[in-house]
Amino acid sequence: MTYISKVATLATQQAKLSKKDVFTIVEDMCRDKNPTLNMEQQAKLYKFFMTAAKPANTAFNWVSLAKSNEVTRPYLHYVYCDHEHRDGPMMVATDGHRLHICPAIEGMKHGFYDANCEWVDLDWTYPDYQRIIPMGGRSILWEAGEAKVVTVPGQGTPKGRYEFQTANGPMYCEQTYFDAARQKQECVTVHHSDQLSAMRLELDEQRTAVVMPVRMYGGVE
Repeated sequence: MTYISKVATLATQQAKLSKKDVFTIVEDMCRDKNPTLNMEQQAKLYKFFMTAAKPANTAFNWVSLAKSNEVTRPYLHYVYCDHEHRDGPMMVATDGHRLHICPAIEGMKHGFYDANCEWVDLDWTYPDYQRIIPMGGRSILWEAGEAKVVTVPGQGTPKGRYEFQTANGPMYCEQTYFDAARQKQECVTVHHSDQLSAMRLELDEQRTAVVMPVRMYGGVE
């Protein structure tokens, strides 16, 4: 594990500093002719400056978080309003690794919508997203205060993975995808069939998210 990965891993175990505490560390460094920080201090600063998932202020924006930017699949660049869903009109978006779905806004018509929630006349077929939403299976109660994060080294900033303990061993998913789905929700019920199957996140009576698990071999993808 690289040094920055060790710092990032330690950061997940630290309480977030207040601005006053950060200023104190910086002031101490400025007074020192040869400033140095131990690993714990570095981890605390890393925790403070970590980018959090941006809260979505509307249901449409929350669904939009799961859109794809992949150039080979332009139909995934949009939010899709499905009037043929068994539970009534639904808004959905997916990038193939995650999916967000919730009831459509009143007045939305069937089809594709851009980032401004404007209907776009596109002659494309949206993928059969309902088949990847798992139903049933085992349930896990995820709690933010007890969440375990495993840091995976890589190019740029190390990636974080949430670890879930299941009857068949640990299961992992992208921390950024999970956090974007839950927003600031502290407890989430996660449904799954096995370690390699999609995870369904029940967020409230309106919103459901799906996150695909990632494989880890000895702490490495």
